[in-house]
Amino acid sequence: MNKLQMLAIVFCVLLGELLLAQSDSKGLVINEIFLNAKERNNSWVVIFNQNEKELTLKTMRYLHVKTINMLPDSIQEIGGLTIPANSSLIVMGSGSKWKGENQKSIVLPVIEKFSTGGMLAITYEDEYKGIDAIRYGDASKTEKIKELKDKPVIKISNNNEVYLREFLNGKEVITLK
Repeated sequence: MNKLQMLAIVFCVLLGELLLAQSDSKGLVINEIFLNAKERNNSWVVIFNQNEKELTLKTMRYLHVKTINMLPDSIQEIGGLTIPANSSLIVMGSGSKWKGENQKSIVLPVIEKFSTGGMLAITYEDEYKGIDAIRYGDASKTEKIKELKDKPVIKISNNNEVYLREFLNGKEVITLK
């Protein structure tokens, strides 16, 4: 292997790492999850806008990307839900005991159907039209979705455990809050 080939390989690896880090550091991400097995209507998901400008949440789907958009018709009719820069949106069940203050929130009773396992995906719009997705519960429900098969699986909580999802050095990490 000559020096030019070696330089090309190094450039490609660095560019790939840069692109991966960029995709994890911008846009909307699902970053805090509480899917309650005992009281399903007390579940919630936090969607965080890591961008320096507001972004619009266009769709929120569970089980499969092609399933119906869970966002209410009133939000879909206006083109989505705007989340300000560096802010969160709390999506919660009808009986949620979320205690956050001064944060945008919506009640979405369909979140109560997150029972045994699957996938939750969001799409948002900026100049890149992004997507973010997580796997939760029973891993066998999502192991055939090739885009998600290497992602960690977030457990459904049986004892009030809240999971944080972070991106550290280009890797996705799930921890207990």
